[in-house]
Amino acid sequence: MVKKTTLISVFALSYIYCFLLDGAVFIQLLFRSSLALFLLYLLLFGLGWYAFQDAIRSSWQQVRKAPKSYLVKIGLGYLFLFLATVSCGILVQILRNTFGITGEGLNNENIQLALNASPVLMLVFGIFVGPAVEELFFRQFLLERLQTNFSKVVSVGIVAAAFAMTHMHSFSLSEWVAAIAYVGAGIVLSMIYLKENNNIFVSYGVHCLNNLIAFLLLLM
Repeated sequence: MVKKTTLISVFALSYIYCFLLDGAVFIQLLFRSSLALFLLYLLLFGLGWYAFQDAIRSSWQQVRKAPKSYLVKIGLGYLFLFLATVSCGILVQILRNTFGITGEGLNNENIQLALNASPVLMLVFGIFVGPAVEELFFRQFLLERLQTNFSKVVSVGIVAAAFAMTHMHSFSLSEWVAAIAYVGAGIVLSMIYLKENNNIFVSYGVHCLNNLIAFLLLLM
């Protein structure tokens, strides 16, 4: 039990340092290579998978009992996420026009640059590895822990805010406005996770599908 708790703590603190406190930027500068970020994701993926292996195994067993139902839930979940994305996108555009904000958020610009530089690597990490690490941290770890002290509504709100913050690269007005879309996504993914009895594979599947379609649109 101590070993498992320690692993979970190391995983959570590592993610917080790298993506909430921007430690990943320092790591990239230290190793002078964008590959450092990919290796960091791989390390967190392995650590998180091992730390939460019992919960992951239990969730996978549920998926194996009804794989077709699982695929349907992913499809419906993506539809829900798509509608939330469109709604948030309209709100973001209204705010951009109101405050005269031009250009995309830095996160979108960085994704486009990385995709142009290493398309295959970026697709693999952006569609499969990145969402896995984010779901393990935000849903399997943070959302679960918050619910021990807060209501589901408050917990989902905190997780959504934290999820948005990891996709911000400054505190400029344009970044705050761009973060609205990530708040919406964070709320939807957390609601899906809770609705499906904390089965991480459903929210992970929706997350992967969303990123896949987003990347395909960027490549067109």
